[in-house]
Amino acid sequence: MLPKVGIIVLNWNNWRDTLECLESVYRLDYPDVDVIVCDNASTDESVTMIRRWAEGTVLSSTRSPDARIRALTDPPVQKPLPVAMMEESSTIRPAQMTSGTLTILRLGRNGGYAAGNNAGLRLARERGAGLFWILNNDTVVTPAALSALVERTQADRSIGLCGSLLLSYDEPQRVQAAGGAVYRRFTAIPEILGAGRAPHTLPSSESIEKKMSYVVGASLLATAAFFDAVGAMCEDYFLYFEELDWVMRSRGRFRLGFASQSVVYHKEGASAGSDANWRTRSAISDLCAVRSRLLITRRFFLPYYPIVFATIVAAFFRRLLRGQPERARQVLQILSGPESYRLPLPDEPRRRDAL
Repeated sequence: MLPKVGIIVLNWNNWRDTLECLESVYRLDYPDVDVIVCDNASTDESVTMIRRWAEGTVLSSTRSPDARIRALTDPPVQKPLPVAMMEESSTIRPAQMTSGTLTILRLGRNGGYAAGNNAGLRLARERGAGLFWILNNDTVVTPAALSALVERTQADRSIGLCGSLLLSYDEPQRVQAAGGAVYRRFTAIPEILGAGRAPHTLPSSESIEKKMSYVVGASLLATAAFFDAVGAMCEDYFLYFEELDWVMRSRGRFRLGFASQSVVYHKEGASAGSDANWRTRSAISDLCAVRSRLLITRRFFLPYYPIVFATIVAAFFRRLLRGQPERARQVLQILSGPESYRLPLPDEPRRRDAL
């Protein structure tokens, strides 16, 4: 018998992407799922719009011109869908849930990536899920994406975390990530496996799994055995490196997997305003990346801390030269104490900077 899978989708002021994601999720060929949308205290009526989508009074939309991607969400799945509205402090017994129910879990604050997903993980575990699929809300999934992940973890029970083949939503023939990344300790900057390549040029799944330091969190399947042994994700980072922290805390007790047939299209940068180009990267993405590099190094790779610290000092001067004095000031504060530093969270809802 196949295990029940809790699907956790995190939303913050980005209901349009979430609706497109959900349209594809409800086309999955996997038979037993518990779909949970965790809302990180949105201020843009996200909860209302997601509920109205489930009721059939709001339609999702797609901006992709690619027929393959459009076919994953159009025409819309049949509505209405059963909806359960929950506050973070409330509980609901598994027997009260009907098949296909969409749970919208309203969180009291925006605690970041890990905090939002942890709330969904705990709820899914309470309801008896044996696997947990953490899925970015700015993704569109193929019908077999979840089945392929489950098949890989069932084939090798030593796997605790398993990743998908992430393709670019805007350039579907370009790989964003083949399952995960290699962490470079000297710089605290990961090398995303397969990034920029065509899917057919990737090496074997076995060779990719041997290189992986962690699974990219845009599509990450965790087993109950992993969750029960290691616990929830660390919530100290707010954004970035939570996946690596999770792996490091597992102390080598579990393997990392890659399901090459689990194809997920990802809108690069939509979740956090992140971008390889510094000119278009949001301030919160930029500052989180700087702070999280120091935190992960101090906690797990302390001998490399002086080198990473020096690279952050260089980042301070680069931001000054780029005419970003406020960001440079924030970087200086991070250098003086990454643990005590408090991020200047955005007050205004910005669709491209969702967390």
